[in-house]
Amino acid sequence: MADNHVSLVTGQDGRSSERAIAFRLARVIWREQHLAIYGYAARARQRYSEIRTELVPRLQPSAANIVIGNELDPEVVRKAEKAAEKKAAEELGSAWGLIEMGEVLTFGHLNKELEIAERLSRQKERLLKQLMFARGVKSLSLSASTSALPPLITTRA
Repeated sequence: MADNHVSLVTGQDGRSSERAIAFRLARVIWREQHLAIYGYAARARQRYSEIRTELVPRLQPSAANIVIGNELDPEVVRKAEKAAEKKAAEELGSAWGLIEMGEVLTFGHLNKELEIAERLSRQKERLLKQLMFARGVKSLSLSASTSALPPLITTRA
């Protein structure tokens, strides 16, 4: 019976629930202290977008271009994109790595991740409460059936 209680408060990987909570708290504190990275990444993406606008040719959609069949040379566009990446990498330095990480470093992605983690946490809490209740009921029924209870009403002879 003691082993069941230990497994109840121990995580799947063997960590106690206290350690798991401390780990989650440390993670939240780290995120809070590093929120500036998301703003830094947003500014780097904005600058990269500006560089692309400067260097990569774009054909403006218009009825004339569609009718005439104007198209940009794919090779020219590819070379311009490479040049834009090179210029951005040089100008942005280490911030270029943040751009290469993509959508992971956006506030939208962070919010989605936190929402999912919160939903999973609430679900785990509900399931843990149900498990604790079920084990409590089972424990009560086992103890009631194994112990001799004195009769509530006695008859006098």
